[in-house]
Amino acid sequence: MRKGFTLAELLIALVILGVIATFTIPKVLVAQQNAQKIAIAKEAASIISSAYTAYKVNHTPDGNMQATDLTPYMNYVQLQTTGYWFDQDPTSGLPMQGCSNSMCVWLHNGAILYPDIGNFIDTQPNRALHFLLDPDGTYTGNQDSLDLFLYMNGRVTTLDGVIPVTVAATYPWSPTPGGVPAWFSWN
Repeated sequence: MRKGFTLAELLIALVILGVIATFTIPKVLVAQQNAQKIAIAKEAASIISSAYTAYKVNHTPDGNMQATDLTPYMNYVQLQTTGYWFDQDPTSGLPMQGCSNSMCVWLHNGAILYPDIGNFIDTQPNRALHFLLDPDGTYTGNQDSLDLFLYMNGRVTTLDGVIPVTVAATYPWSPTPGGVPAWFSWN
């Protein structure tokens, strides 16, 4: 007598494998996309920090320094001043922040960095410059952007690590923990 699998047993095994694949493949793809976004965000933080270090060689940071002052010290593909939006108003759904107010920096990794308008206000170490990062470089309106803050001591952080007075004098909102997209982690 020959030993082997019947057609029914093979079909059942294939169905089980299909069910497992249905649940695992999407999770693997999302994890891969999130890992790529995290790498892009960390690279953007490094670009901001390096640009600030290079800026300090020729200038003394003061209360008049703005985030846009760092763009000449960044390695980027192009600067754009129109036609791209980062966020949408949660009430109206209309675009609310983008390159029309300032310039957007298109990075080599496909991300877009928006040096927000505003400055250090003064020379207190707890003041920060604000940058907005779109990791995939495509506006989708899903609030997937990441806020990055550069302190005068060169530290770059996200909303969950920000000092409460960082933006209170500059922006009409106060940072709150949990304002970081679910895909991002410094770890």
